[in-house]
Amino acid sequence: MLNTIRNNPIISLIIICSIVIPPTVGITTWFYERQKDNIIAQRDAIIEQKNLEIKRLEAKNVKCDESLKDLLKIKDNIIAQHHTIIEQKEIKINNSEAKNTKYNERLKELPKSDLNKCERITKELSSNLQDCLDNKVSLNSKIASLTAKNEKLNNSLSHCDCKDKELSGTWDTNWGEMELNQSGNNIKGRYSNPVGEIDGRLIDDILEGYWVQTKSGRDCNKLHNGTSYWGTFRISFDKDRFYGRWGYCDGQQTDGDFSGTKKKKIRISE
Repeated sequence: MLNTIRNNPIISLIIICSIVIPPTVGITTWFYERQKDNIIAQRDAIIEQKNLEIKRLEAKNVKCDESLKDLLKIKDNIIAQHHTIIEQKEIKINNSEAKNTKYNERLKELPKSDLNKCERITKELSSNLQDCLDNKVSLNSKIASLTAKNEKLNNSLSHCDCKDKELSGTWDTNWGEMELNQSGNNIKGRYSNPVGEIDGRLIDDILEGYWVQTKSGRDCNKLHNGTSYWGTFRISFDKDRFYGRWGYCDGQQTDGDFSGTKKKKIRISE
């Protein structure tokens, strides 16, 4: 039988194929099955990824729809406000037109003589206003001139000897004995009860100024000449006497009287 197989090539070929082909076919089938599974897995992964992308886009679309609704609401509100403003403007315009119409009607009803009278009064008022402005300019000029004269007079007074009001000397006062020194219109003085000084300016018979002491009944909030015990005074001279009032700090002179009499010089006869 072996000799028969060897001598017949067809039988030999059939026997070889029956031995070799079945394993080869099995391997090829397995390979294709694996490749098919990989392709199916890749397809499923791609489908899953696409599904996730679709869900994300749907969620984004929902947000866009909500934002669009909000924008539409805002737009509607703006349009409503715009219409309201337009209506208010139209009402004001209508009211103004109605008032203007009434005013024109009243003007038409006025007699021509009244209109002429109104025009004449208006012209007179304009003329009077111009006169007032001219008078104001003239008054300002006069005020400036008087101010300059007043300053010149004050300068003259500050340098005058004021011999007709010689107030220097010793005075008996309710603040104790006081020694006054006069230089023109400026007067300084010292007194003893309590110890203090005065400094003022004389205009006519009135002396106004400040007093300072080492101690007083009130401590002022700010210093004057280096002390917090000070105030103001105003006295009037009548020959060899004076009388007035005084006050603490910058207040009115309502805290007490200030009066005195000048001591006469005693002449010793030879």
